[in-house]
Amino acid sequence: MFLVKKGDRMNFPTLEQVRKLRSHTKKEEILHNYPLTEEEISKIRSYNPNSENYKPIEDIDTKQSFQKILNHFDSIFGSFYRPDKDNFLFRGRLEYIGKITDPNTGEDQITMILSDPKTLYSKRDTPPLKIRVPDNPNLYSGVYAQIKVKQGVIGKEETIFVEQKDIDYFDFTPAMPHVFMDYSKFTSLFNLDYGFDMPIISQRLRRNLELNNIDLMLINKVAGENFKSDVKGGVSGNIIKTTHDQGTYELEVLDNFLDKVTINNNTSTVFNTNTVDGGDLVNFFNKVDNKLRKLSTTQYKNYYGGNVGFSIQKISIKDENELLDRLKRTCVDYINPIKNIKTKHKSVVDRILKRNPSYYYGSKILLLETQLLPIKTNISDIGIHNPKVLRMASMLKKFTKYIYELGTDEILKGVSISKNDINLAKSFLENNKKEMEDFIIKSY
Repeated sequence: MFLVKKGDRMNFPTLEQVRKLRSHTKKEEILHNYPLTEEEISKIRSYNPNSENYKPIEDIDTKQSFQKILNHFDSIFGSFYRPDKDNFLFRGRLEYIGKITDPNTGEDQITMILSDPKTLYSKRDTPPLKIRVPDNPNLYSGVYAQIKVKQGVIGKEETIFVEQKDIDYFDFTPAMPHVFMDYSKFTSLFNLDYGFDMPIISQRLRRNLELNNIDLMLINKVAGENFKSDVKGGVSGNIIKTTHDQGTYELEVLDNFLDKVTINNNTSTVFNTNTVDGGDLVNFFNKVDNKLRKLSTTQYKNYYGGNVGFSIQKISIKDENELLDRLKRTCVDYINPIKNIKTKHKSVVDRILKRNPSYYYGSKILLLETQLLPIKTNISDIGIHNPKVLRMASMLKKFTKYIYELGTDEILKGVSISKNDINLAKSFLENNKKEMEDFIIKSY
């Protein structure tokens, strides 16, 4: 319509002309303009309080800037291991596994694991390093550290003995880019623009703060701590009751959306994908088998969490009892009682994802940064607690503190799990279990 040939030149339409052509676009396809919120403005000003007109260094909502931030993370973490004279230097996330007694010396020791944080956002499967250190009250889990190991020791034993003097902690947070996106905008996109209609089931955590179903869908994306012998992260069971005709189709749309807005680098294993599976109970339990959680036997060595779920259209009393009984013996951290969803047509959601990248890459960075942030815990304080409770305490703390306030200097310093956080996690797990039982009873 606007393409006009003048001699050998072709005049292409202007952006304004294209916008006018799109003025009759359907509502769900409209490009949205989300201005900065007061919260975002305050984050920007706290980053550079001397300038009201300060523009953030990173525009996090483009593919190029997203990759730039990933490259920035690479430079912070460096190589997971490198030779240094007669030693190897390992650099990554250090986390607690358990306590042992050395059979040769009778010494009480702590076993820990050091993993490559880059497995979170790049296609790599770096085997983690398992170490033993003398037991003392000053050991921490959920920290970044560099460990020096004699080269001749590597490969001789499954667990390598390391003196505490050979462990150097380093802080990741000062070098982390600030994210200015308001999390509420992302939930708005999830709810309205993409048409995911899910009845709200809220869990009240503390005064004036609740988690809705959208939060519950994403909460394990901020997991990352390893406690005791369990593999990193948290598994949530998303029990979704769908309509008989379009149930699987709706789950495919939701699965496609989650793949777009969260990190999904390795699709070869179920634990590294954002799987919302419309399968049955057999498929569900195959994916969350307890045996897959042991570091010594699991094929998912660098697992940091993923949604594992199934839909229920009709369930018998026998299946209900089997589900509840087997859940007690699996590694499911909590049950997400979404009940049912209703989505727009898959092609509509795909068009929105392509045409409206606003806060699309920002969502990925927001969730990834929260995953990367460790919650420092004193091993002497957490040794007696169930790892399932500790993982949930970590996830809730990250979600309720980091996800809403990420980017302010105050929130990035010294956040750890307290006794109150552990009690809150116990209550959360128990409450979700009851809601799940009620849902199953009512769903057949």
